[in-house]
Amino acid sequence: MSERDKDNAAFRNGKKAFWDGVPIDGNPMRAPDSRYAWTQGWLEEQKEYEARSAALAKKVADALEGQI
Repeated sequence: MSERDKDNAAFRNGKKAFWDGVPIDGNPMRAPDSRYAWTQGWLEEQKEYEARSAALAKKVADALEGQI
């Protein structure tokens, strides 16, 4: 079996595993349904980050207001 045939077989097996929902290399982003879950988690983290940033900005504004 040539090297090219081995690569093609690995590619086909990888595609099958991808659609079966089994990430070959353990990367959860390669599983079909995990992208949605990852995106939802990222959006939640962004909301938390924005809330912390707003709270810090308010705290700084209040501190500066007290100095004037």
